[in-house]
Amino acid sequence: MVRHRDLQARSLPQRTDARKAPQPPSAFERFLPALLILIVLGVYALAMSAEFIGWDDPTNVPDNPVLKLPGAEAIARFWSGPYDKLYIPVTYSVWTILAAVGTVPTPSGGVEFNPFIFHAANVILHALATVLVYQILRLRIQNAWACAAGALLFAVHPVQVEAVAWVTAMKDVLSGALSLVAIWLFLLSVEPVNASSDERILDPDRDSHGPIRLGMYIFSLLLFSLSLLAKPSAVAAIPIVLILYWLGSDRRWKAVGALLLPWLVLALADVLVTHAVQPIATPADGGRWWLRPFIAGDALAFYLYKFFDPIRLGLFYGRTPSAIIESGAIRFTWIVPVLALGAIAWFGRKSRWPTAAAFLFIAGVLPVLGLVPFTFQAYSTVADHYLYLSMLGPALALAMILSLAGMLRTKAVILRWGASAALLILAGITVAQTRYWHDSIALFSHAYAVNPHSGEAAILLAGQYNSAGDATDALFWVDRAAPNVPKSNGSQSVLHSTRASALLNAHRYNDAERELETALQLDPSNQLARYNLDVLREKRSRGTLGAGR
Repeated sequence: MVRHRDLQARSLPQRTDARKAPQPPSAFERFLPALLILIVLGVYALAMSAEFIGWDDPTNVPDNPVLKLPGAEAIARFWSGPYDKLYIPVTYSVWTILAAVGTVPTPSGGVEFNPFIFHAANVILHALATVLVYQILRLRIQNAWACAAGALLFAVHPVQVEAVAWVTAMKDVLSGALSLVAIWLFLLSVEPVNASSDERILDPDRDSHGPIRLGMYIFSLLLFSLSLLAKPSAVAAIPIVLILYWLGSDRRWKAVGALLLPWLVLALADVLVTHAVQPIATPADGGRWWLRPFIAGDALAFYLYKFFDPIRLGLFYGRTPSAIIESGAIRFTWIVPVLALGAIAWFGRKSRWPTAAAFLFIAGVLPVLGLVPFTFQAYSTVADHYLYLSMLGPALALAMILSLAGMLRTKAVILRWGASAALLILAGITVAQTRYWHDSIALFSHAYAVNPHSGEAAILLAGQYNSAGDATDALFWVDRAAPNVPKSNGSQSVLHSTRASALLNAHRYNDAERELETALQLDPSNQLARYNLDVLREKRSRGTLGAGR
């Protein structure tokens, strides 16, 4: 058994006044970023042929009236204020550009957006984010192949499918990519050129002061501000920077703290703007703030489970605060991440990287763990696309394990083949998972199969069959949804409105009218119910309703 100090003796050169100059990259190393891009494009090729999905996509892209304005006017509108209770002007600006490129005429003389353009852009962004992960890992690990394996884990793990294959989740991928390049440039701005070494991780106290690269730092600050305006959860970049700097610390904490102060100011401003445009009247946890650490622990336990068993991934997990409180899960699930952190702390007591990898995983989802209420908690505290930046933690862990194995020359071949096989299996699962995102019915059917208690999945399926004029299947899914739809007035109003649409398709006009009246009693702001009721009564008054009952 090789002890840690033996490992240091083997791997670290004798200290000298003159530092060893970094070796120039080999031809293979220079090709690795391009290879990573090609692999990502291949794994997610099916996503590029997908349609827009009937969950948030219509509001954000195909039915977004602002995107159909002239480009400059649309961009000015998105920057001037929130749209649909979101202030993410960078994401909407990118969608505006893609809409201008991807507009195609319809047979009726109108225009529509080509979903291929939006999906392809999302896949390309993910490929670039993968290269950025590789570059960040290279700041801490010399072994290029180990860093490439870590970047591939980030790229092809199935939990990334939701972010990459969903047009609406471009805000996660775009914000993540901007955050990653900001993190990379910040670290470069405060570290010497030859900071990329395993020695820095195994011996983080060695001195390596160098000048701050001001231009690079300013560019990192600009990109961080853009990442916040792509999605506010980019605030997670701040703890990620701190963890990565601590991993290869060169004792410049005062300087780093001062340089991160503008980042903190920007993050605070963005949080205040988000709170103003997206207020939460009633938190999903009922205002029981003392339960929030346990809700966060449950979310982390769930994410760990999905990381190691990424087979049944779905759109709606239904892990709302009320669900885990009523089921009693909140009493014990938090123990899992606590025990995991304890084990990691014990294992990594003489080396920083295990702790750093664990805390990177946590930092990526910190804004959406439930410690602070957010809107999607009405459906679930957890969602796959929230893990986008968190996957930097497992990427670091895999890269470091493979790098250390290569340094020790013990069981290195077994680990490399094992990692290659695992990455190949994960890529295969990702390809299979991507198929579910081809169209709305495929996605919502899979979401219901993963969670048969999901009222949201069933009601969305009913809506899809309503759009196709299939009243029989629509009513079937409405009946499936009814027991599991939340009891709030808004959710119940949507249920009655959806049933009314199915009844209208079935020419059961009297039943449809009663359902629409009930929907409006529950929620007078239900515009679809108001419109359908007005049309129904107008046709009846004109005698143009047709046969029915």
